[in-house]
Amino acid sequence: MTSHSSQILNWLAIGFEQPTGSLTESFYFDLRDNEFFSIMIADNFMLDENMNIASDVTTSYTKVQQDSLVDRLKRIEQGDGEIISIPRVPLEDRKVFMEMFVQSLSDNKLIEILKQRIINQDYATKFDFYFDKETDISIKEKWENQKNIFLIQRADSFLNLNNINIENCTLWESDNSGQITIDLKSHDKKEVDSKIILIDNKRPWWKFW
Repeated sequence: MTSHSSQILNWLAIGFEQPTGSLTESFYFDLRDNEFFSIMIADNFMLDENMNIASDVTTSYTKVQQDSLVDRLKRIEQGDGEIISIPRVPLEDRKVFMEMFVQSLSDNKLIEILKQRIINQDYATKFDFYFDKETDISIKEKWENQKNIFLIQRADSFLNLNNINIENCTLWESDNSGQITIDLKSHDKKEVDSKIILIDNKRPWWKFW
């Protein structure tokens, strides 16, 4: 597997494990451009009601990045079939896999603790165990390795289902320190004290296995 393939698989895995109810970052594949990309919730603040860059907004995106984002935001809004949403692993599937992991352990006390954490998994929770001092490093590593294999299998299934060859695809990247600034001086709102709203729009860059 090439480093390019590994990077995209890693990116896909991050998309699959996001909390099922989170709107912070959404992951997509653009069939037209043969490119994977993500949209941060703050990106939507760039646009006015006509889906154009709002007159009171400036961003730290380059012109090319900004134009690409605007184009894709419009196409998503219009239901463009060439933009495929990257699905997140459903909550029940997460719980089933976590239960299988717990069943592979031998420490009964730890098993009971982790079973409760499975119950606590909900739409706002990342696909993960929150290990504390009751767990040694070997258990943490075992979980990470098994979860990563599971996510890569999901990624492979997604790619096969959509006939996507990742060696021929690109991954859209932006400035990780991206910011969107809204100038409220152009708004006639007396209740607003601040004149500028600065939105950090950072895309957390991704781990490599």
